[in-house]
Amino acid sequence: MSKEEKPLPKPPSTPFGKKRSSEDENNKEPLMADQMAIAMSEGKLEEFLQSNIPDSEYARKLAEMMMGMTGMMPAEGFPSPPAEKISTQEKSSGAQPPEDVISAVQSGDVKSVIEILAREHAKRTGSSVTDAAQEEKTAVAPSPDSPTIDKDVIEQFIKIASENGLSLDWLLLRALKRYVEEYKKNGNL
Repeated sequence: MSKEEKPLPKPPSTPFGKKRSSEDENNKEPLMADQMAIAMSEGKLEEFLQSNIPDSEYARKLAEMMMGMTGMMPAEGFPSPPAEKISTQEKSSGAQPPEDVISAVQSGDVKSVIEILAREHAKRTGSSVTDAAQEEKTAVAPSPDSPTIDKDVIEQFIKIASENGLSLDWLLLRALKRYVEEYKKNGNL
């Protein structure tokens, strides 16, 4: 342990429940949250944070969370780290999306948003926009061999269910059960 790091505080009792002497309690320094509260009340919060909290994103987030939970967050927000230590990743995370994306989303134009996303996907994967559009259409379009449900059959199910006071899902499950039993007996589809 280096000289800069502080040792962990000792608990008020031993592992077997015996209380520690009161001499240790008198020599204890206040907790970090208490020190932050004292520094805030004296108006020296920024100095305290710069001197006692390591200059890392995680330490700042933890201190910000402690301050937010206790209700002592300063009005101007949490002091930011020095400008030279901000990484390029942090700078890029604050970037705004392009204007065409914002306008398409705000107007509710789903087709143009899909087109913009397809172009961006094609740009990142190296494929052409038409290839991405073709893949999407083939993924969504049903195959010609897939079964379709006739409207008349559905209407007949609804009529039978309403005449007999049954729910449509119960009737469909009953029909499927009967179909499976029939298939087991005859083997016919």
